[in-house]
Amino acid sequence: MPIPNPGENETDFLSRCIGMVMEEGTANDKSQAAAICHSIWKRKKQENTEGAALSDLHELNPYE
Repeated sequence: MPIPNPGENETDFLSRCIGMVMEEGTANDKSQAAAICHSIWKRKKQENTEGAALSDLHELNPYE
């Protein structure tokens, strides 16, 4: 699963993420891929607000 890069905006992340999720076969369609990517972005935003490190987002991917 992709994680947001430092300084990456939401639009750029979602565009990159959806393609990657589809290519990995993690999602069955673009709608599901978008939901996954929005969830990752939301978690990143929430954790940044709480002061957590972006590296913690790796925990979202059980395949790494």
